[in-house]
Amino acid sequence: MDKSLLKKILPILLFTGMIGNLNAQTFTDVTIAAGITNPNGITRLVHDGAGATDVMGVGSGAAWLDYDTDGDLDLYLTMRTGANKLYRNNGGIGTFTEVAAAAGVQDVSGEGAGVVVGDINNDGLPDLFLNNCHNDKMFVNDGDGTFTDITVSSGLEAILGDRRGTSATFGDYNGDGFLDLYVSHHFMTNGTQAEANRKDFLIYNNGDNTFTDVSSLLPYNDIIGFGFIGGWVDYDQDGDQDIIVVNDCESLSPQYDFPTRIFRNDGGTDPITAWTFTEVSETIGMDDCRNGMGIAIGDYDRDGWQDVFYTNIGPVVLFDNDNGVFSDVTSGSGLDIQATLDYSWGCTFVDYDLDGWQDIFVALGELNHSDADDRPNQMFKNNGDGTFTEVANSLGIDSPMKSRNGIFGDYDNDGDLDLFTVNYSGDFILFRNDVPPASHHYLKVYVSGTESSADALGSEVTVVHGGATIRQTFMVRSGSNLGGGEEIGAFFGLGTDMIVDSLIVLFPNGETDIQTNIAVDQSISVTEPTAPLPVDLSYFEARKVKEEVELEWTTASETENKYFDIERSPEGRDFEVIGRVNGNGTTSSFSDYSFIDETPLRGNNYYRLRQLDFDGSASLSEVKIVNFESNITEVKVIPNPVKQNEFTLSYAGEEAEVNFGIYDIFGKQIQLGIVQNNELQEVEVGDLPNGIYILKLSGESIHHTEKIIISK
Repeated sequence: MDKSLLKKILPILLFTGMIGNLNAQTFTDVTIAAGITNPNGITRLVHDGAGATDVMGVGSGAAWLDYDTDGDLDLYLTMRTGANKLYRNNGGIGTFTEVAAAAGVQDVSGEGAGVVVGDINNDGLPDLFLNNCHNDKMFVNDGDGTFTDITVSSGLEAILGDRRGTSATFGDYNGDGFLDLYVSHHFMTNGTQAEANRKDFLIYNNGDNTFTDVSSLLPYNDIIGFGFIGGWVDYDQDGDQDIIVVNDCESLSPQYDFPTRIFRNDGGTDPITAWTFTEVSETIGMDDCRNGMGIAIGDYDRDGWQDVFYTNIGPVVLFDNDNGVFSDVTSGSGLDIQATLDYSWGCTFVDYDLDGWQDIFVALGELNHSDADDRPNQMFKNNGDGTFTEVANSLGIDSPMKSRNGIFGDYDNDGDLDLFTVNYSGDFILFRNDVPPASHHYLKVYVSGTESSADALGSEVTVVHGGATIRQTFMVRSGSNLGGGEEIGAFFGLGTDMIVDSLIVLFPNGETDIQTNIAVDQSISVTEPTAPLPVDLSYFEARKVKEEVELEWTTASETENKYFDIERSPEGRDFEVIGRVNGNGTTSSFSDYSFIDETPLRGNNYYRLRQLDFDGSASLSEVKIVNFESNITEVKVIPNPVKQNEFTLSYAGEEAEVNFGIYDIFGKQIQLGIVQNNELQEVEVGDLPNGIYILKLSGESIHHTEKIIISK
């Protein structure tokens, strides 16, 4: 659905009154009680190549993620010295266990700077990209609690080399459903500041765990600044992801001054060789030269347009987005209170008190090592009228430290977002957010893609509440802030409202999901809808017939039906046409069709129909899946549908044993196990509610998927 049309049909009046302050809003330091007792330690300093010490180390990063898909947020930390940390959430009891070694993600020699989370292969599991002072890394989640380092095999090592990484961000610029990557570099690890050594990179995801350097799609002179952070945002609301880059400008001398850049995504015919990005910062009012370090993207004034906030040496800056044109609105907003030489780093928009307005968190920290120069972090409360009030002291989160970042996520699943601060030469701090129960309400929205990426990054989520007088918009992203990542999702404070009038999710592929009259104080999962059936199909099926696949479908009418293209994919995206069947024109009778795929793929085959009308319009059908694995003789699930608290799984094939997993329809892992060749495996499902689940079998050369229905 077109965004402008969507907005026209929403009878919403912008509510500009301020919801009252909470009287007892506090954060509580629970670091030690939670089991996060490892300090960051003294940073390893970066040298300038001539023996002098450069104290401007970037510091450690952190990200919230559910790496084991058990429904609780875990925490990953990059360390400047020694091994990185992965804290597994013990679930419901408020504690964590450090498991980085067992998970294979310690990366001892990397000198960690930052981390970004994204599902690069759409398997429903969060993967990790690490920014390092010595060679960035990519770790793919194996789904069994461990990760595999694919930096070399993916091509990323050859692309990125040994540069001083600062941050990275995921987005899908060409809409193929696979997450691409923008990587920011400041300069070489040894301090060398040549252009080639400080170059940023735009990297295309080939969809097979490999990547291609497509930085040449961006103007070279615009990606050689001292990059600190990039962010993906559809700033002009034209349906594709644009890129904003914040540079460390005014830091050396005029020849090194590179203002903020905005690369407008103008599309193309080939994502590697024929795609156009246009640098437009000057024409839209964003060619701003600051010592930019961190970036926050959000709709602070609730007008539906994504605004931009970023940090600096000295006062921060807020740019208001008005129909794709930006204005500096910092002056008079209450944000410009830093001293001239205050260093501010990571930042983020967050509605910490659930009053319905996006507040701003800022991490402050000096470069030198004197404790006397430490600075307190800041929280700017959004007053709802374009102004902000600094309230960190009253919240208990202003401990003077050399902070580099602060990330928010609901680790205790109580609806408010908790804060984890990363400090450059001191202890980490986990602050539990204690919004008084039932004082202000919330809605958490988690989206997943079908045609879009599994994370559905770039989705625009809107809630309408307050009797259709309040409208909030959140764009799902991963990797803004600075070297860290908030929990991926859309999070809304609702003030005292007890109902959400409408929830509208606009997915990157243009599909829209609209729900109404939603209860508050809950989490909702929304899956990107597939396109409607092209005609009134009364039947559509795909099945194995010996070594072929037979597709059959039946129409209920043939109005303007010209032909059907049969499309196939091994992954459920990037479909290719494998055949065509002519329609029956404008007859009104039922018509039966069939098609034989004589050369199905090994593994999963995803089939769909693309129907073309005589007027040129086209639509897509639902997707059918057929698996062809010659090395699996037989897989049996008895009974299916499952009527009791267990079922029997058996496998006959070439491997002695294979792994199996049970997943819900959103791709969340429910259960793992092993089944032996030609043996029966009893699988307990007594705790699972009735519904549709996916069973996956995998081994060295096996990948098998089938549907299970539980109907007890």
